Amino acid sequence: MPAIGMPEVTPTPVGFMKRTSPVTLPPQRIVAPSIELDAPVQPMAWQNVQRDGLATTEWLIPDSAAGYQIGSAFPGQEGNIVLSGHNNVEGRVFENLWRLAPGDWIYRGEGVSLCGGGSFLAA
Repeated sequence: MPAIGMPEVTPTPVGFMKRTSPVTLPPQRIVAPSIELDAPVQPMAWQNVQRDGLATTEWLIPDSAAGYQIGSAFPGQEGNIVLSGHNNVEGRVFENLWRLAPGDWIYRGEGVSLCGGGSFLAA
């Protein structure tokens, strides 16, 4: 049930790109024209830290780029591509992400849609 005053949104299934050769590189750039996003993508590692006396890990998010989470899928592979970035500090790569609407396109820098076409729901 949607929140009061919010329209109910039904996600639209999309088709996915078919690749003839395996992809071995993470995305290099992310572009979403509707929100004026055009940023490089850098592989992002993690570090071991202590939080409240417990050992844990945290991602090292780049300051002025979207970070590709090592271990997530490459473009065109089965699985999820996971990108992280700041929205209110550092380079503010994703500061306008809240403006992304269903049906808006997200591209890799080469001009190929990350979602393979169609529309999707940004949640």
